[in-house]
Amino acid sequence: MTTFERVPRGTEGAVSAEGTVAGVAASLLFAAVALGVQQVTLPGALAVTGAAVVANFFESYLGAVVQVRRVWVGGGAGAPASGV
Repeated sequence: MTTFERVPRGTEGAVSAEGTVAGVAASLLFAAVALGVQQVTLPGALAVTGAAVVANFFESYLGAVVQVRRVWVGGGAGAPASGV
């Protein structure tokens, strides 16, 4: 996300067209459900959708900037569980 270079699938911080479309579709679906059950108004649903899209890109940014430089405790997905 920070270099705009092609990277292998699954790279932390990478942004794909498929992932972006899926994120927008999911945020629209959740907003539509909330609107359908009258939890939010139309402006609220649009705000929720916009905030979800921004959050999706921000998570990718954090993945590119923070997770690449840091080894997290537990080793991430697929790592053997310790202490079990």
